[in-house]
Amino acid sequence: LRERYEREKERFHVRPLVHLRYILVTPAKETTLYNDSADDAVGEEEARVKAGRLYLEIVANGDFAAVARRSSEDASARAGGDLGWVSPSTLVGEVGRAAMTVPPGQVSGVLRSPLGFHIVQPLARRQEGVIPYEAVRELLFQEAVAERRAELAAKVRADRERLGREHAVELYPERLP
Repeated sequence: LRERYEREKERFHVRPLVHLRYILVTPAKETTLYNDSADDAVGEEEARVKAGRLYLEIVANGDFAAVARRSSEDASARAGGDLGWVSPSTLVGEVGRAAMTVPPGQVSGVLRSPLGFHIVQPLARRQEGVIPYEAVRELLFQEAVAERRAELAAKVRADRERLGREHAVELYPERLP
């Protein structure tokens, strides 16, 4: 199993992930509002001001999820801005960088991107690395057993076919009790 682990080590490589809460304020008029208050900023200045106000509110009361539910313009608003575990590489540049640099539990400042204004709160991070052998040993064992079982089943089928050809065996399953 250890040899197989070493041979397939790349398979156990994990990319960095971050459990992230997220607020988005866009300057565009939203066609669908996901927040509880139907709060929609329209225009660059209004969006910037709204994002700044939301940031100050989070800093003052510490309830990121409540502010996101009430005012974020992203579909994650209904979940309190919780995106779950995401790869930073899937996020717009500024948001991805903040997701990996802001300490877990802390809140970024207002970030600007082509999509609008963002506020992020990383909740936890999983760094890039390789899952240790001890953590995947049972998986490797189960895979080895399944592969051996499949090899033996194929050998039995081949032997049954060979014996049937060599000895003209006729089977009558309908006569079996």
